[in-house]
Amino acid sequence: MIRSCVILSSLICFAVLSRGAQAVASKDMPQITVSATSSVTAIPDEVMITAGVITKAATADLAASENAKIATQVTDAAIAQGVVKTDIQTVDYSLNPDLVYPPNNQVAPPKIVGYTAQNSIRITVLDVKEVGKVIDAVETAGANNVSDITFAVQNPDKLKAQALVLALQHAHLKASILAASSGMALLFPFRISESSNYTPRPIFESRMVMNAYSKTSTPISTGQLKIQATVNVVYFMKPLKH
Repeated sequence: MIRSCVILSSLICFAVLSRGAQAVASKDMPQITVSATSSVTAIPDEVMITAGVITKAATADLAASENAKIATQVTDAAIAQGVVKTDIQTVDYSLNPDLVYPPNNQVAPPKIVGYTAQNSIRITVLDVKEVGKVIDAVETAGANNVSDITFAVQNPDKLKAQALVLALQHAHLKASILAASSGMALLFPFRISESSNYTPRPIFESRMVMNAYSKTSTPISTGQLKIQATVNVVYFMKPLKH
């Protein structure tokens, strides 16, 4: 809480100074524009996986009913591993005919030879160290296409604020050095713009089940996430007194 207050105070101070500068500054005052980028790292505290259930059958009803049965088993398996029910969501569902087209460019309609149902279930695992067990459990329950394993943090805004404050500090240091080297004294910020970048780290893989009956948990390495912020600051300057 204390650190959050310090971050907020720093941002408010910069905003107040900038607003005050616009009121009293002269357009003829020397200016310097600097940009700075800083980042903070964090260990992911949540993992999202997509458990796909693909079923084929001679009729649409059979494909859909079998898919629903397995999808329920997959959901129950995730819950049994400690996943909260509200952290399980169907994100895509389709039921399509399997078509066979006539050979040799013959003019004839395609023939329906069966149906395929696909159900994609998004599972958010908050206990990161258990994600391997969750993957194994849903595969054993019938998920036959686990994909889009993505690491994230639950509160990225706090980390973005930390990166932003660091970027502002670096920008001020850079401007001070440049101003002093030019025989000028740095005054206050006149204009500030910023941008931040945070993207959850995905593992781009899609695998059909190969180890559903493995005795060991699927190994998953979390690594670290980087949250980056960039600021562009315009400062007023004045000549150094000799």
